[in-house]
Amino acid sequence: RHATKQSPFLAQSPAFISMCSDDPNNLPEVNKVKGVAIAVLVFGVISCLGFLVPGQWWGGIGGVLAVIGASVLLCCTGSGASASAGSHIGAGVLIASAAIVHAVAVIVYIVFWANVVNAVNDNCDDGVYSNPDDPNNQDEVDCDALSGVASAFIG
Repeated sequence: RHATKQSPFLAQSPAFISMCSDDPNNLPEVNKVKGVAIAVLVFGVISCLGFLVPGQWWGGIGGVLAVIGASVLLCCTGSGASASAGSHIGAGVLIASAAIVHAVAVIVYIVFWANVVNAVNDNCDDGVYSNPDDPNNQDEVDCDALSGVASAFIG
């Protein structure tokens, strides 16, 4: 049999031990939180893409709060119940704040989407997108298709 040889760096690294395995000094629930924190971290990083949408930065703020909260859970918790309690409370407040900001972002995005679709429909009904004097104009613009394209690019 071949014995698997572990890297001496990984064997001595406290960060590797605390981040990638269960800490026997913690309750099982505390160890399970680290798995949830990884998911929060991944979705927080994805939410940071909200900064790329002009004027719609709510999702990005929620993403930053989620990344900080998950990072506290993954990197900055101590060993034992009393050492990690404060960092868990702080991370919980940050992640709860991120959830509230994301809920606001959903409402803001829905209102933004509805306003754009209504503006496209209003302009289409007013004939803004068609020119009857143009000899190349063969028929009217399909307003439903135009608002569908606008909503697809937003959503």
